[in-house]
Amino acid sequence: MNVNIVLDSEYICNKLSEGKEDQINFLFTFIKNSSNIILLQDNEKNILKNIIKHKKIGEQNIKNVEIFLTALINGTNKYEFFIEEKYENDFQNFIKNIKDKNYPLQMIISDKKIDENIKTYKIEDIDGIIENIKKYTERYIISDNEELLKEKDIANVVSFDEYESILLNTFWCSSKITIVGREFFDGSVISNHKNKNVQVYTEGLNFLNKVFKKIKDFTGKKVEIEIITGVPGKKIDKFKMNSRSYADEAYQVLKEIDDNFKLTIVKWDIGDEIKVGEGHGRRIYSDYGGFDTGFMPFDLFTNEMRFKDSSFHWITEKEHINPLSFMNLLAKRPN
Repeated sequence: MNVNIVLDSEYICNKLSEGKEDQINFLFTFIKNSSNIILLQDNEKNILKNIIKHKKIGEQNIKNVEIFLTALINGTNKYEFFIEEKYENDFQNFIKNIKDKNYPLQMIISDKKIDENIKTYKIEDIDGIIENIKKYTERYIISDNEELLKEKDIANVVSFDEYESILLNTFWCSSKITIVGREFFDGSVISNHKNKNVQVYTEGLNFLNKVFKKIKDFTGKKVEIEIITGVPGKKIDKFKMNSRSYADEAYQVLKEIDDNFKLTIVKWDIGDEIKVGEGHGRRIYSDYGGFDTGFMPFDLFTNEMRFKDSSFHWITEKEHINPLSFMNLLAKRPN
C-alpha cells in the first residue's frame, strides 16, 4: 500500500545546519525511488519552500535533493498530494489539522513527539523508515480466519477491516481507479451461474465502493471507477450476435451500485506466440499505485456470502498494464 508521509521542514533544516547532508541526501533519494510513498503537502507548498531555501540546498553533494524538491514544488512528481491545509510554521498544529480532517497519515519525519499512533522517525532511523515502507510492497493474504490471523507475527496476513484501510491509504487522492477482471463479463452475463455470480460481484463491488466514496472527502470530487473485462476468443462470435444487449446487461450490474462506474469490454486472448494477450488480469490501480490480487479485486465473497481468503501485492506503474494497450475494444458503457 501507499505510505502517506509528512516532512517536518524545521527539523530537516536543523539537520542540514548540523552538517547531516549525507543523511538528508540518502533519505530523499530513497523517497524519490520508492513507488509507494505519497508526500502530503500544504496548499501553499511552504514545507517544501522552507527546506529548499536552506543555504546548504544546492551544494554539489546534495544537488539531487534540490532537483527533487524543485520537481515537488512544480508538481511534476506524481507521488505527492497538496491538501487544503495551510502550514504556518507550526508543525504540531499542522499535524493536528490533518488528523482532525482524517487524512490518511502513517509516517512523520521529525524529532517531535506528536502522536503515538503515527510512526515518527528521525533521519538517523533511516533503516526503520526503509523497513516500514518496503514491507507494504510485499504480498499479503487477506483473511478473516481467526487461526490464520493469529500468525500475523510471522506472516503477512491482514483482516478485511485492515484491507479497507489499506485501500483507502492507497487510493484516497485518486481521480480515477481502474479495476481489471477478465471474468466479470463472462461470469455476470454468459455463465450458467450468472445470477449467483452477480450477487457475489455486487457484494464485493459494494465493499470497494464504500471505501472509494470517502475519496470525495479529500479531493472534493467523486472518483471514477472503470471496470475492464473481456470476452474470451472462443465466445466472441456469440458476443457479436448480441453485443449491445450483452454490454448493457453487464453495465446494468455496475449502474445499480453507483453511476460512477464505467465499463470497458475487450476481446481477451490469453496470449501466445502469435497473439498478444494475458491470463486473468486481476489488478486494481490508479495514478498513485495499485495491487495485483489473488481473485478479481471485487471477487471477495463465497457463494454463501462469507469473505473468502484472497491476496494482494503492490505493483509499480510499469506493472499496471491497461489491456486496451494491446487488446481490441468491443464496447464501452456509458457510450
